[in-house]
Amino acid sequence: MRAAAAAFSQGLRSSFSGPPSRELILPPNKQTKDKDLESIYTMGDKVGGSSRCSVHSCVEVASGEQCCLKVVKRDKFGQHENLPQELRREAELASQFEMQPHPNVCMPIKVIETRTQVVVEMDYLPGGDLLTFLTPSPSLRWMDESHPLRIITQLLRAIEFLHRNRIIHGDIKPENILLTRAPPPPNPGDVTVTAPGCIYKLCDFGASLTLPSEASYLQNITVGTEGYISPEAREGVVGFPSDMWSFGITAFVIGTGELPYEPTDAAAMEQFFKAPKEELKKHPRWKRMSRGLRRLITECTARDPDERLTIGAALQSDCLPGREGGDKKRKGPST
Repeated sequence: MRAAAAAFSQGLRSSFSGPPSRELILPPNKQTKDKDLESIYTMGDKVGGSSRCSVHSCVEVASGEQCCLKVVKRDKFGQHENLPQELRREAELASQFEMQPHPNVCMPIKVIETRTQVVVEMDYLPGGDLLTFLTPSPSLRWMDESHPLRIITQLLRAIEFLHRNRIIHGDIKPENILLTRAPPPPNPGDVTVTAPGCIYKLCDFGASLTLPSEASYLQNITVGTEGYISPEAREGVVGFPSDMWSFGITAFVIGTGELPYEPTDAAAMEQFFKAPKEELKKHPRWKRMSRGLRRLITECTARDPDERLTIGAALQSDCLPGREGGDKKRKGPST
């Protein structure tokens, strides 16, 4: 993920009492003056940022609602470019889905352009991103498997919403999953639990693509992040199976706290792409997960994209809560 998007994901916050009242995406308007933003938002603390953007908590003056603003300076993305491509794509999707928001999807609410900057308003999510939650300890262990399965189920629901609307996310990974509530610190013995009532939201649609109804794949397009990107997406062929591969890797990270291979190691990546099922079995934390969750991950990371589970089939997995055999409160093995 781009550094700006990564920094943004750290600072987004909201509560799950339903989505805020959605406003139409404002068209690019270079006549909007920077000082006019002061009448729209009361700017709060800086909560993140990068060389390209800053992220602030704020309050929308008209509604009094707390939100989060990503502020991107125009001089950071080229003099003649009206809006960075990834921000424009997010704005288009927000406009498309403003009347049918999904509880597990976090879309931009509003985009405003001025002469000097682009401002993106987002929900304010106090739990931060999932990767930050998963990595406070080098030896992640879950109290029982119902906790990671709750996260995985909500992620699958978000993907199902996107795929049903012919949207390929293009960059599924823990950094792009935001929490509505901060989880408690690990229990004694380094055992992890989720926050009661926490909702997990898939965000960052800068890499997303719309798949035409008559097409199964898009070609000559490379999107994704090393470690999570599928073999075919790395070669420029992207489709719904590419998202399912990234989901499978993300589910592995949720279950174990680690990637299945080191993405900076070209030989390890090549070997994993050749035989993902065999390489997964070699990982020292593989058997920490239940047989059902291991099967779900294996079937989503099949080498052949056509052999991977579709999102509909993945939601029928018997390891998920509410399915036969699911949510058995399986105790995580000790290290």
